[in-house]
Amino acid sequence: MKKLIVFDLDGTLAESKSSIDAEMSQLLHDLLSVVQVAVISGGDWPQFEEQVLRHLPRDGNLTNLSLLPTSGTKFFRYEGTWKKLYSEDFTLEEKAKIVASLTQATTEAGFQAEKVWGEAIEDRGGQITFSALGQQAPLEEKKKWDPDFAKRTKIKVILDSLIPEFSTRMGGATSIDVTRPGIDKAYGIGKLRDILGISLKEMIFVGDALFAGGNDYPVEQAGVVSICVRGPHETKRVIQTSIACLSDGDQESLCHPAPRGLGRLRACRSARPRISSRFRAGTWVSVGHQAYGANERKVSLAFPILKMRMDGRPMITRVVLENYKSIAFCDVKLGRLAILVGPNGAGKSNFLSALPFLSEAVQGNVAAVVRSRGGFGGLLKRGSANHIGMRIEFTTSAGAHGYYSIRLKRDLDDDFVIQAEKCVLNGPRTAWYKATRGKLESNLTVPDGLVRDGLYLPVMSGYSEFKPTYDLLSKFQFYDRSPRGFLLPSGDEDRSPLLRSDWTNLPNVLNRLKIADGISRISTHPMRPERVTQYLQAINPEIARVTTEAFGGYRYLQFYSKSSPESPFLPFQMSDGTLRSLAVLVALFQGVGGNADVSLVGLEEPESALHPAAAGVLFDAMREASASVQVISTTHSADLLDKKDIDTDALLAVELRDGSTQIGSIDPAGRKSLKERLYTAGELMRMNYLRPEMHRPPSEADIESALFGDLVPA
Repeated sequence: MKKLIVFDLDGTLAESKSSIDAEMSQLLHDLLSVVQVAVISGGDWPQFEEQVLRHLPRDGNLTNLSLLPTSGTKFFRYEGTWKKLYSEDFTLEEKAKIVASLTQATTEAGFQAEKVWGEAIEDRGGQITFSALGQQAPLEEKKKWDPDFAKRTKIKVILDSLIPEFSTRMGGATSIDVTRPGIDKAYGIGKLRDILGISLKEMIFVGDALFAGGNDYPVEQAGVVSICVRGPHETKRVIQTSIACLSDGDQESLCHPAPRGLGRLRACRSARPRISSRFRAGTWVSVGHQAYGANERKVSLAFPILKMRMDGRPMITRVVLENYKSIAFCDVKLGRLAILVGPNGAGKSNFLSALPFLSEAVQGNVAAVVRSRGGFGGLLKRGSANHIGMRIEFTTSAGAHGYYSIRLKRDLDDDFVIQAEKCVLNGPRTAWYKATRGKLESNLTVPDGLVRDGLYLPVMSGYSEFKPTYDLLSKFQFYDRSPRGFLLPSGDEDRSPLLRSDWTNLPNVLNRLKIADGISRISTHPMRPERVTQYLQAINPEIARVTTEAFGGYRYLQFYSKSSPESPFLPFQMSDGTLRSLAVLVALFQGVGGNADVSLVGLEEPESALHPAAAGVLFDAMREASASVQVISTTHSADLLDKKDIDTDALLAVELRDGSTQIGSIDPAGRKSLKERLYTAGELMRMNYLRPEMHRPPSEADIESALFGDLVPA
């Protein structure tokens, strides 16, 4: 049971420096009647009074409300009147140094605003806040000033060098907050834990800046379940669902009028049991053709795994990386299913992250994509040369072979420049282009004087010869290890056919897949949506069906159990393992009927939060889904690999040697053990014998050839 819901203020409960609206006021009023609530923000106490307290109904249960201004350096509780429990402020000397450094940093960055509304630097006691356009700037002006955080990122880099003894974070629409080290929203969360006696596991945090560098990010890093919202409109959906799930099971309704859309959700009661995806140790679970003890780590399927050829589907066949994050160099061949295996910290995620980076770079502003990842320095391997190289080889749906390569180089003025870009496609007719420092050459007729600051592929995709390259790279779908977006209902008007990377439209995609009617007979068609439910039942036999329901403009997930077939459960009542498994299965099988909008699905540790007994089920799902879409996944779970029929070529071993990630096929000793079925891949992993094959370090000429040379046979 969650005992405390914590909210950010600006961008979450209200627009920046604006008051909560009437609907939000009523929702907070109703929420306070069923659970403790806290609001934590970089703003000072007067901002809380103006934006929140002045607009709450007078009959609200304010004793359930805690307010933490300036990221928790102050704490207020209601005891008939609002009382300050503590305040931790800067000294006069500290304040003077911070203000001077902010002034210098903004001057050096060259982002001084032409017009400022009110004070740009505000002393909030334990926090100094810089607001580029001033504290009273109009909201529309704020939204236009730095939508991609590029300006504040540059200011922050300079500021960090001037005052390294303090902590700086970006927040709101135009602001940078400066505090003592360790004083962030995670610090405030710790204060809530200590003062209220509520553990981190009993909290939920809701905020809009949960990205790396955002002022909400430390809360998620501290281990609190966090829900990222894109504004007050999504926060209202979180509150509506929370009220439904946290209402007392003996109440017929809430103490006050329910918000719109909750009428159908009254079945959700906190007193009801929580469905768990964990198998009870020592009991027998009957799934498939045999029954296994749950503590034997084996679950079989009640249906055959369908195997089909991937003919007519585009596919990546080779990836070459140079000086990217922890990877000095790697040259890896891929099949339709690739599993990167290795311990934590080996660099599996770094390899996987290169693919969405390249996909986003060719679709938009490559400079913005680099900035979103912490700048070029955040991508470049430490202690390496000053450039990053990438190459993707592929086959198209028409059977043509090609490759796309880029090299980015550090630049003192612009952070980085595009040093080289090359694309070659060997189809019925060979087509190629290459760009070196902005100069374009091609064997096709291209306009004279065509010059770009960014990558040329988006422009060259206008030629039919290069369009398959762009289509392949732009249709990658990647999903992280911490899906939380599906806890929210999704807008019923959302018609996106694909599951978003943040999982927020999962109910809509499920509705599109038409699994709401429950489990039907086993189909011979490999991509029927019932497959999702069949696999989910193999993981959690208590599940009867998963449906979605549209109400009040939103679509909700509903789970039905075999023991309670008529009363649905909402996502908040389900175990993390069940929820994550559903999301992973939808990500894998969303290509129903051969969805051409997905060329590759990438998954981070799909077995997370899942009982070892069911991990192998997800591997079977990945193997079957790879018949229609290429699948790449990372894992450090031996249980996922406890199968003797795993294709050895699908495994890529990853380990860290002398500070550099090594990636490659399983070494000869391991391959022999797997081929002769002496051990499973999981058993070799437990014994630390699942290692990449050793190769001599490549020369500069080898690397140049690997990045920009001729095609390597697939």
